[in-house]
Amino acid sequence: MILEKGIEKEIEKDVMQEKIAIVKEMLKEGIDIDKIAKITKLPVEEIKKLLN
Repeated sequence: MILEKGIEKEIEKDVMQEKIAIVKEMLKEGIDIDKIAKITKLPVEEIKKLLN
C-alpha cells in the first residue's frame, strides 16, 4: 500500500513536469495564457509563474 502511494506520487510528479515542459513550449510559441490554461487544465496563476 505504501509502495503504491509512492509510485502514484512519482507518476503525478512526472505528469506535472511534462505539463510544465509543454506549457513552456506553448508560451515560446506565443500561445495565449488563457488558451494554455484551458488545454492543460492548469490555473492561469500557475502558468504565469512559469513566465518568470
